Amino acid sequence: MSNDLPQRFRNLAEQYQAVLEHWSVFWERVNTEERNRWAVWDAWQRFEKAFVGAASTLAGLKAAVPPEVANIWIGPTELVPVYCGYLRVGEALEAQAKFFHTWLPRVAGATNLHWIWDTDFYRYMDWFERDQGELRKAAEACEVWYRKQEAEAIAGLLKQPDGAAKVGEAAPAEPVITRQANPSATPEETAQTAVAGDVTAEPDASRIMLIYAPDKGTERMRQLADVINDSTLNLDNKLRKLNAILPIPITTSLRALAQALGVSASAIRKTPWWKEHRARRKEMEKEERRQRLADRREHYGFDG
Repeated sequence: MSNDLPQRFRNLAEQYQAVLEHWSVFWERVNTEERNRWAVWDAWQRFEKAFVGAASTLAGLKAAVPPEVANIWIGPTELVPVYCGYLRVGEALEAQAKFFHTWLPRVAGATNLHWIWDTDFYRYMDWFERDQGELRKAAEACEVWYRKQEAEAIAGLLKQPDGAAKVGEAAPAEPVITRQANPSATPEETAQTAVAGDVTAEPDASRIMLIYAPDKGTERMRQLADVINDSTLNLDNKLRKLNAILPIPITTSLRALAQALGVSASAIRKTPWWKEHRARRKEMEKEERRQRLADRREHYGFDG
């Protein structure tokens, strides 16, 4: 990961702050009893410029975030309650991109502002500060992740015998094991065909953090690592044991599970555990979104 990524998150958060400030000025001017038409329009144009600039920066940042960073935990947040698990960097950026995708065509080049009230856009702007907070959390989480990766790399070099590469030198190539031998696994679970979603093995801590937040305690993390590394368990049993030790968050993606367990995404999808625990995931997500919208309507005191 590029170590300038945390700063890019903070820079975007500052742009969001500018958007909020320009919106505040516009909203105050447009709601005064004696409106100055030109002052209102000037405030709107400043808001529009900041809004479009923030959308452009977000697009560039979203494209630059690699999969391993997109899987970093930054929650819980207002968007994802504690009982639903933690929010990931990629999910936060995706939600913000959808917001801009929806409203950018209306904001850019607007000549009539009645749509702000007709579409309740002003209500959605009340949530923009939350998005700004998620960017700052993402910057902090990226820095922690980067330091851990660097520490693991240094620790690996320190474990090498005399005559091996020193810190700062290139380490000799090592064989990569993508899956552990498992005599009881099904053909789908042990298939070694190179397909989309296959990944190389990662250090235990990094693999576990693809599924769980890194604050579960040393003993619990050790138990999880033992399950992942147990070659006597088939894939379905590994998932069940992990879930028994610590429930796998509903927000954990199929790709994240595949990376953590060193198998293909299709192998995960074919397990009985996945079918039992994720078959109704889309329905649950729809219900959660419906409930959030209902809570938002109740909070702002309007029907419909």
